[in-house]
Amino acid sequence: MIGRATDANGTWKAVRAPHGKKLKALPSQDLGARAVSVNNSDVVVANVKDRSLRWSGTGTAITELELLRGSGHTFVRGINDAGTSIGNSDERAVTWDAQGKVTALPTPGGLDKADPVAINAAGSIAGNLADARGWPVQWRAVVWR
Repeated sequence: MIGRATDANGTWKAVRAPHGKKLKALPSQDLGARAVSVNNSDVVVANVKDRSLRWSGTGTAITELELLRGSGHTFVRGINDAGTSIGNSDERAVTWDAQGKVTALPTPGGLDKADPVAINAAGSIAGNLADARGWPVQWRAVVWR
């Protein structure tokens, strides 16, 4: 189980309870951390301000997920059992491998905003693409394989 909870000072922390044990804050966090996904190996991914972190199944090994070159922030959305995470580096849809290395997902010409939503065991990613220059923004469903 994962989530977020406040500490004694009222600061939000990403927390986990591996295999039904007591909830504990994950180490090395800044204010406002939020755990967003966990896989069957108890690897947790979380957003901490403008960056994303990955904790090993034991919670001791911490990896910061890389930015795409020229990007300023990351936002992780999920992780599958193979250890592949999905999310955004600024407005670009990306994946991260188990070492936190980033790879951009392809975006068709004319579309400049991507929103990956979920990744399955096979590594297929469901999400949305849009041209954010028009109003209202019109999203299109997409699957990256």
